[in-house]
Amino acid sequence: MTLRAPRERENRNAASIVAGARGGRWLTGIVWSLAAAPPLVAQGSGTIDAGLSAVRYDGFLGSAAAFLAPTLRFDTPSLSALAQGSYVLFESGNRIVQGTAAAAWLSPTVRGVRAEIGATGGLSAYADEPRTGYASARARAHLMGRARGAWLGGAVGHLALDTTGRTTREFAAGGWVIVDRVALAAAATWSAAADSAYLDLTAGAHAVWHAVELDGLVGARTWSDGAGEGVFGDVTVRLLLTPALAGQVSAGRYPSDPVRGTVGGRYLSAGIRLTPFGPRPSAHLDIADLRRRAPRTPDDATQPDAPRLTLRAAGPGHRVVVRATGARAVELAGDFTDWEPLALLPLDDAWYIDLALSPGVYRVNVRVDGGPWTVPVGLAVLRDEFGSTVGILLIQ
Repeated sequence: MTLRAPRERENRNAASIVAGARGGRWLTGIVWSLAAAPPLVAQGSGTIDAGLSAVRYDGFLGSAAAFLAPTLRFDTPSLSALAQGSYVLFESGNRIVQGTAAAAWLSPTVRGVRAEIGATGGLSAYADEPRTGYASARARAHLMGRARGAWLGGAVGHLALDTTGRTTREFAAGGWVIVDRVALAAAATWSAAADSAYLDLTAGAHAVWHAVELDGLVGARTWSDGAGEGVFGDVTVRLLLTPALAGQVSAGRYPSDPVRGTVGGRYLSAGIRLTPFGPRPSAHLDIADLRRRAPRTPDDATQPDAPRLTLRAAGPGHRVVVRATGARAVELAGDFTDWEPLALLPLDDAWYIDLALSPGVYRVNVRVDGGPWTVPVGLAVLRDEFGSTVGILLIQ
């Protein structure tokens, strides 16, 4: 399969510029979409990435670009949908507009197995060139454990490149594990398009430490028929500045991809990420760090009517029970709800809510009868980097 001419290389690689700035690859994305705490209710989120990037394509001179890339996402416990766009302005004056949409449905877990059905599609418009696009459908089976899992699946699609169309195929298998706040994953992927085929072995990691988020990927193309071979990888570091703003730097090398029509290259990107709405990141604690801290009780713990929180097992999840003397209404909010209040249900002389939370560390507060948000008795107390007092809920 022949990739596009040098004059047109900006078109096929603009997506790589934006992807490098975004950070976070599909490999560790699989881990967090399955193992992280699922949304309690349907929720949407939005981010905007902006910055500068320098790219050197294999066999060509380097190129610089400025980019703007908004993303919208909608999630429920079983369905995720994503829409991404990008506007890239190259130093040559050429511009490109791209759009991508993806959706995936996960079945309920049956004997530790979840089925996934998904689809992805995208369009690209560059100067006066004909629009190009691709679409694919995939199916996977996921073997789920408490903090580990494995998956097997395949995809079939169509790539419209230049004036021709090509059928694409992919088969892949992988596994993942979570240790404290670090996710590790590995996969083997066989891909084919027209007269090209190749096998990639990849390993990735995602880690969060306080206000720093790190994504890394390393891989090797161990076999190839017309798509080159070699080692590749990338790393992204994101620093949380405020709940709605983060700075990020990415660098790496990516191989050619005949399935999506891209040329290999190296890149360095720097920019910002805005989160205007939806779940926002917060500075995180890992479990090991929490265990080193000596929990203390809230300042109002000596008051006889102070709300008290306990945690119980409830099927595959957990039941949060809050005892509040004389309460008419009790609400709970945490980083897993984007700090949106959730109303608890009455239960005898207490209040409760059932949550599906993965093992990890969460921040949470409660409110009684519309009063101030407080840390309930029974939780460690932490004053975070924004001056707020929050309770630390540990799920093991």
